[in-house]
This record gives sequence, structure tokens and C-alpha cells, in this order.
Amino acid sequence: MESFALAWKGGTGSGRMVAQGDESFKDDLLKSYTPEKFFENNEQNLSVKYKDYKRINIGESDISGVPCYFLIYSFTTENVNVTSGMYMIVRNKFLFVITAGALTAEYLLYEQTIKDCINSIKFF
Repeated sequence: MESFALAWKGGTGSGRMVAQGDESFKDDLLKSYTPEKFFENNEQNLSVKYKDYKRINIGESDISGVPCYFLIYSFTTENVNVTSGMYMIVRNKFLFVITAGALTAEYLLYEQTIKDCINSIKFF
């Protein structure tokens, strides 16, 4: 198993990308699941960790032409409301998990910047 991480932060927005490589991660892995099924364990864990966990949106998209699934959600931690997104991509036997978020009150301000940052990622 190989892995690496990348992080960024600005204002009240931040993001992180973690990649794990394994021979079992095939590029067509996402096709085997619906977005809801793919994120099922993540949502269970989030709802246990954050009592007010709320799914905002879930679906399919792409990053630099590579198919991905995304989950946008909100929660409260230490009395702070946060909106976050999780993006899953499988490419070249790596599962890439990208998370990015901001304070809920400011999320709309950062949403396009978050999308631009994520869409600037290039996969080779």
C-alpha cells in the first residue's frame, strides 16, 4: 500500500487530498457502486461522530476528465458549523480522497474556489 497527502488552507476554507494505492483499486471501481452505496460507510461514520450530520448533495462528476463521486455535507464541531465536501477518484490503482470545506456561513463564498482548486488537479 502506498499513500501520500496534500493540504491547503486559506481564510476559513481548507482542503486535503489523501491517496492510497493498492492493486485491488481498479479504475472502473466506481462503476460497481452508486454514489450512495460508495459513501455508505462514510455517512455512517459521520453520523456517529457528528450528531447533526446532514447530507446536502451526493452524486457523480469528474475532475480533469476522471470520473469521481462526491458527497457534500454539514456538521457542527466545537460549536462551529462546517460545510464540507468529499470527492473520491480511482486512478492508476490509487484511491484519491479529496476533502475541502469552510465555515457554513461562508461556504458559498469559498464554494467556487474549492471547485476551482479541485478541478485544477491533473491525473497522469
